[in-house]
Amino acid sequence: MNKTIYKRFNIELVEESQEQYESIEIKDTKVASTEIAAQVNKIFRLNRKPEEYLILLCLNTKNYINGIFEISHGNDMSTAAPVANILKRALLTNSNKILICHNHPSGNLTPSKADYQLTDRLHAAASLIGIQLLDHIIIGNNNDYKSILNKKVGAKG
Repeated sequence: MNKTIYKRFNIELVEESQEQYESIEIKDTKVASTEIAAQVNKIFRLNRKPEEYLILLCLNTKNYINGIFEISHGNDMSTAAPVANILKRALLTNSNKILICHNHPSGNLTPSKADYQLTDRLHAAASLIGIQLLDHIIIGNNNDYKSILNKKVGAKG
């Protein structure tokens, strides 16, 4: 007689890190525009990294940050960005909105074909589950940034 055994799984939200970054308090920061790129850059020093990093900001309905995650760390030309890993964190933090940032170590702010593809795939997948992609921001090596969704270029003052 064969018995079928099913494993039971529990899902819980686990805080990934207690790491402190400089003297910035992020917990109740309100995201109002792509100027958040300057804060993300200050925290993670993306403009100084020799490899690409992808950072996710998870937000509530009032644009307050629920969580910040390093999604991936790649090489000097690219980084993997699985849409499922991004959305999993948004769902686990009960977030309604997300914003992603990544750096271009070359300093060139021109989005690559892969950058546009990620933005399109993430926007479509997030929309299906009721999450709004606010922006995808590229950070250069001179504290400047470019918004892919809003097609703006800015610089930290």
